[in-house]
Amino acid sequence: MPTIEYRQTVAAHLDLRGSIGYVTEAERPSLWRLDTISAVGNSATSSVDIPVEIREAIFACQREEGWDLEEANAVTEEACRSALRFLETLLVEKPDIAMPRVSASVLGAVTLEWRTGDRHLAVRIFPDFGPVFYISEEPQDIRAQGYEDRYRAIRRVVNFCV
Repeated sequence: MPTIEYRQTVAAHLDLRGSIGYVTEAERPSLWRLDTISAVGNSATSSVDIPVEIREAIFACQREEGWDLEEANAVTEEACRSALRFLETLLVEKPDIAMPRVSASVLGAVTLEWRTGDRHLAVRIFPDFGPVFYISEEPQDIRAQGYEDRYRAIRRVVNFCV
């Protein structure tokens, strides 16, 4: 079984106002990334326990450009790897979190969705490990959406699934 290497990096993130800020890993320890993921075909290995069917669903999201018979962006293997790393980082943060529903986005991302009663949260993970798009729907038609850095997106999912 491979070991997980934590590499300290400086993480650039895009805040909601659109400016770029830099934070160190000491400020955001959960952003330490997992560097032992190796994906070949539809399989990937790491020491975080993600069910095989979820891994397969993530890699099954790969699509060619125009896959919706219109103008959909391609969902690349890199987008799939990015979604897998997001989910693995989430599981390091909260190991007992419910597994999401996985789907391809016409925007070229992998969408991970969680539902709890009449609440819904979806995050779109793009291939560049950059900002994450989220959509949150609560009762009484309260809806929020926007882009946020991965750390905030992970915190949002953890808080949603509590």
